[in-house]
Amino acid sequence: MAGESPNLFVYPSCSAELRLSAQHGSPNGPIRESQMECAACGAKFPILNWLPRFVPAEDYAYSFGFQWTRYDKQQLDTFMKIDRSRERLFASTQWPVCMQDQLILEAGCCMWRFTQIALETGADVFHSI
Repeated sequence: MAGESPNLFVYPSCSAELRLSAQHGSPNGPIRESQMECAACGAKFPILNWLPRFVPAEDYAYSFGFQWTRYDKQQLDTFMKIDRSRERLFASTQWPVCMQDQLILEAGCCMWRFTQIALETGADVFHSI
C-alpha cells in the first residue's frame, strides 16, 4: 500500500514477517506495549517498555549490570587487540562481509560490540536500548 512503512522485523526461524498487534503508546510514535506475531507460524513476541522481547523472560540474565561495569572493555576487540567478536558474528550469523544498505537491529549485545563490525560491512545498524 502506498505510503505504508516497510516491515523491519522477520522471524529468523521461518523468515516470515512479524506483524504488530494493536499498540499501546502514541500513534505513529514509540510503542510502549504490544505484541508481534509471525505471519507464518504464529510465534509471538511481546513488546514491553518499548523493547521487543525475542527470548523468554527466564532467559534474561540479571547479572549483566555487574559484568558490564567490571569488565567493560574486555568485550571489545579493539581494546583486547583480537578478532573474537568479528569471528563470532560471522560464524554465528553466516552473514557476508559486505552488507551495503542492509538494516540490522542489534538488541542486547552488551557493549554494542558487534556494532562496529556490522557498520564496517556497510549495513545500517539500529539499537534496542
